[in-house]
Amino acid sequence: LELHEKTAAYYQERLTSPDNASGAGAYLQKRELTETTPSEYRLGYAPKGFETLLTLARSWGFEEKELEESGLFSIRDYPKNGERLFDRFRNRLMFPIFDEQARVIGFSGRVIPPDDAKAKYMNSPETMLFKKSRVLYGIEKARKPMTDVRRAILCEGQLDVIRCHEA
Repeated sequence: LELHEKTAAYYQERLTSPDNASGAGAYLQKRELTETTPSEYRLGYAPKGFETLLTLARSWGFEEKELEESGLFSIRDYPKNGERLFDRFRNRLMFPIFDEQARVIGFSGRVIPPDDAKAKYMNSPETMLFKKSRVLYGIEKARKPMTDVRRAILCEGQLDVIRCHEA
């Protein structure tokens, strides 16, 4: 949980940093979200580097096993320059995924247009924290209103969920 929280804060900082030339901010402007929505949903940006987050996570003091099991890093079959791990999310608009207690348990990353990555969206793999079949994006914000009105609207994508909450 601590690694995921620190990662979410790092991605959020990257999205709002003045030297961020990722295009993620421009993409969000194009989607016409309200000014406060990116911070309310803790949206972020994963930089292009293959070991940017990895280096940072090690500096935070996390052990190799924790890094491997976090879902934030992929494992190479054949180490490159002695390194087995690399950042799973690169050059993506990041959507932290929260549990019902509003703890970061995973991520979904959308490729930044016009990048030609094979997968438009990439999600955290199943981990001890993140079980895809047990999580709904935005549940931490929708739980109380759903209980109050005894209704729910399910949406397919993260931006669809965010737009419904904005409305």
